[in-house]
Amino acid sequence: MPAQAANRRFGRDLAPFVNKKIVLFIFIILSCENDEPRQKYACGEVSSFCEVWIVCGFNILNPLANKNAGKNNVSENSFLQDFSQEKEVEMVYPIEYYKGEITKYASDYYGFGNSSMEITDLMNISSIIKVNSIIPGQLVFVVCWLNQKGYVYWLYGFDNEQKIARHYYCGDFVSFKDYKKLMEKLPGNIFEYGTILINDFNNDGKMEIASYSFYKNIGNVFCVLGFNESKNELEELCLAPVFINYDNPFPSVEYIEKGFKILEIIDEDPMELQWENYVWEKDIEKYIRQ
Repeated sequence: MPAQAANRRFGRDLAPFVNKKIVLFIFIILSCENDEPRQKYACGEVSSFCEVWIVCGFNILNPLANKNAGKNNVSENSFLQDFSQEKEVEMVYPIEYYKGEITKYASDYYGFGNSSMEITDLMNISSIIKVNSIIPGQLVFVVCWLNQKGYVYWLYGFDNEQKIARHYYCGDFVSFKDYKKLMEKLPGNIFEYGTILINDFNNDGKMEIASYSFYKNIGNVFCVLGFNESKNELEELCLAPVFINYDNPFPSVEYIEKGFKILEIIDEDPMELQWENYVWEKDIEKYIRQ
């Protein structure tokens, strides 16, 4: 397991809690805090702010599909979608091979290898999307995992041996009524569930991952992830606290030329709001507030 991904996203060391002799119920309560700066998530040093309860024999239910998803949405049943014509590592196996490799990788990562519990008792892959032009020399998939709390997004990179070489946490989201309205002013290929999309927002020829997400020490954020070739890692290109109206959702992030207009929460006060422009600065490879 890569050292950069040592901290667990859903928790760690599940195996000691799993015992074949338990007959009635198995409750595993996992909780971690995101005390580190958010930049470390993009490097794979992932902590969790979720608490997950597992009941033995309980099957995780898939949420109701969004029947009104827009025409640009990527269906959860459409396992494969290319977002760029640029060639990376060749995809030589059917998509189910990579889905299986990711499931096995995650199973070992979370400590299910020596237990009677299956990782699918905790979470399932809801969608797996192939994305070109994001990490040089890698075959890249963005995966939506579904757990009891909501959707969690990870990126997995495969090498020439068709094995997972790296993975990154990309955000998570808990749905609510009409949450898709948040995405109405953002261009790109939008996942049918959750608030994540893929696009080349700064027109540099490389894909980026944008999402509304949640960070425990900040709250709701709008985040854009992209690969920094000089640092050889996925990192945050933009991170801003964003206002979300749960009662009457509207787009609180809008795309502008090579950047975003974000309805930002000021000084951690949800009553103090201000529209701020974040524009791509090529020299430092970040979206900077103007």
